[in-house]
Amino acid sequence: MLQPSLCISAKAGLHQPANHSAADRPVIYVDANNVINVVSRKAVDPVAHTANFLKEWSQEGFIVVPVCDGPRPQSKQQTNKSRAVRQKAKHKSVILRQDLRRISRQLKDGGVDAATRKRLEDEQAELCKSIKSAETQSVNVVPPNFPMLLEEELNKISAHDKQKGGGSVAPVVTAMFEADALIKGAFMNKKFQLVMSNDADYPADLGDKCIAIKEFGTKDLVISSTSKVTLEKAMSSLGNESNANLKVPPHPIYEGVVHIKMRALISVIIGCDVCPGGLPGIAPKTLASEIAKLKESSANNEDIYNNLLAYAVKSGPPSFSEEVLTTFVNAIVYQPTNEFGCEGERTYISDAPQELPGYLQEFKSAATIMESGPDVLECKGSCYGHSHNFLGAMKHHQCNKCKEIVCHLCSTDLHKSGTDKYCLPCYVEEKMLPEEENVSADADSKSLQQMRKELKDEYNFNGADQLSIDEVEEAWLSYALQREMEEMADKVRFPIYDASAIDNEDKWDVLAEIDFNNGGSFLLDDKIEDMHLPDILELFAAFVRFGSSEQKHTTWQKDGSVYTAIPQMFIDFAKECRVDASYRLLRRCLRHTFDSRTESLDNKTAKIVLCNGEVGIHLSTPIPASMKKDIYDGDTVLTKDKILCAKCDCKSGAQKKNRNVCVHTKPRGLLLSVLLAEDLAEHMLLELTSMLTSAAVESDVWSEEQVEKAKKSVLILMEASGDVAAATEAAKKDTLFDMLQPYKTGTQQQKQWDRKHKPP
Repeated sequence: MLQPSLCISAKAGLHQPANHSAADRPVIYVDANNVINVVSRKAVDPVAHTANFLKEWSQEGFIVVPVCDGPRPQSKQQTNKSRAVRQKAKHKSVILRQDLRRISRQLKDGGVDAATRKRLEDEQAELCKSIKSAETQSVNVVPPNFPMLLEEELNKISAHDKQKGGGSVAPVVTAMFEADALIKGAFMNKKFQLVMSNDADYPADLGDKCIAIKEFGTKDLVISSTSKVTLEKAMSSLGNESNANLKVPPHPIYEGVVHIKMRALISVIIGCDVCPGGLPGIAPKTLASEIAKLKESSANNEDIYNNLLAYAVKSGPPSFSEEVLTTFVNAIVYQPTNEFGCEGERTYISDAPQELPGYLQEFKSAATIMESGPDVLECKGSCYGHSHNFLGAMKHHQCNKCKEIVCHLCSTDLHKSGTDKYCLPCYVEEKMLPEEENVSADADSKSLQQMRKELKDEYNFNGADQLSIDEVEEAWLSYALQREMEEMADKVRFPIYDASAIDNEDKWDVLAEIDFNNGGSFLLDDKIEDMHLPDILELFAAFVRFGSSEQKHTTWQKDGSVYTAIPQMFIDFAKECRVDASYRLLRRCLRHTFDSRTESLDNKTAKIVLCNGEVGIHLSTPIPASMKKDIYDGDTVLTKDKILCAKCDCKSGAQKKNRNVCVHTKPRGLLLSVLLAEDLAEHMLLELTSMLTSAAVESDVWSEEQVEKAKKSVLILMEASGDVAAATEAAKKDTLFDMLQPYKTGTQQQKQWDRKHKPP
């Protein structure tokens, strides 16, 4: 704790009399993006829950002003850190699922003594908890159109009207950049008395007079300030029912500091949004001691700031020069405080900046002179579409695998030694395929050296010697696929139809369209006849069904780990659509799926199709190339055991009358596997449960064979969702109705469609 805080029992301690006039009512500015994460993360509808939370505060007599973030500025590195944390949690759940499958197989296979079985069951239960926890951490509950949705919810509940306590919720305000800056500007203009956010930046940046409601998600409230005196004055105005308890930090480093840039520098040193983690090696106690010395040696605030800046340069990382630290400080002080869409003169919490470095280009005023400033680098980013700039002085690495630059926020260690740094997409691939570079090729697969040689000698590929491992494989597979389809098309089973079938849709009928934004609700589509539902469940179950651990796929002494990391359907497809090198094709499939540039299917649509009596799915999404910045549009149409058709814009992809599979075909299917494991499987089970109102329904609608097919598929989907315990119990039930009891609407709070919002 670096700021004094005041614990208050419930909102009663802050309650305002109903007879106050509107002009006399205290105003609370609320950081809405912060609040939705703090109080609404586990709600069925986070936006609606947030709206009701704001209304409740207005009923205590306050004027509540919700402020939402606009576009995040590149200087806010905390955004990249938060995104990376979510991606790491997502990858953790994927990796843990491999361990869960291994243990589940051991339990199913039997042959272990009672003690071993008990240990495995305990491990299985812990893994299920860890997977659910990781998936929860991977969710971003803030929707991209949050300001509009919040305003709609506030209108629904009449929150803008005068409430019983005399207060009201003002219309939603959206900031030009961060809500932080707009709220800070409002404070400087004396527009409110309290700010609601657990972000310590508000009191830190605004001075000793600022009071923030720091903890508000539980019954007790905690308000904070950088000044003990400010909180003592606040205590004197609280009623006896508040049971106020003042806590003072051992090292109150901000108290009495009035120089705005010095307060910003203190935040940079201890860690803040623009410099997560701060300056290593400078502890709060040490910093407090240094500030006290500087205050004793000079009464001039500018001198104290300059001396503290010199101290930070001397004590911090060698790369953090005065220019770098000043850039961080300016990123805090000179972020515009305007509303989103404002076309007038920009405002700031201090005077407008006279000069700014290129890194802070977004913040310039009409009169600001731009300078080059410290070096800026581009990080690959932690996930699709989120490469970002950062100051080159910040810690960064070259990924051991892809060789791209990645900042320390978006990278991780493969081993505990900390010497092998990887970007997050390469990390998850290395964890899932640890022996990838060490597997000896069998008789049907070529070595990388052979690939390089063929690229040069047979395909006249310039620069083959300079290609990375990924690029060699990508180039060789592209050329080899073309040659194979020309010379040996009769030996390759899949795809069944040429690419023209994608455009004509004359080889299958479309049963329904799926919007993955709506989860498994497509099962309730009136266009889907009941007779097709068991086949649809079987299709989706195939995307998350893994083969037996005893099954051999190669002539190697030990199969590569890709064969346990990927569902069985893709292994079967690889054998049927390639004359050789199926192992490499599977590995490429996994790599493209977890490429940081690959979009999730979250916001995509698909089609359920019927081809010669078999149910299939038509998936369409772009897949990135490994060796270039290119992104290839394409389509893949699959049944549970066939690739019906494929189309891709890449060099070796099928077009018009071509009938072939490129390296980008199967990743479109594997992306659906990932989505099912994350939460789509669970929501499909919820929707299916709502359809089966009694045990009689299944027998009235489906044949015995169809019921058995549905039951097997449901068990697979349960395991895929991470609910192994439910699957184990369900396997003991006689009817589908009984199997789905855990998904009844009585548990809707826990079993709702939990995708919420997954944009990174």
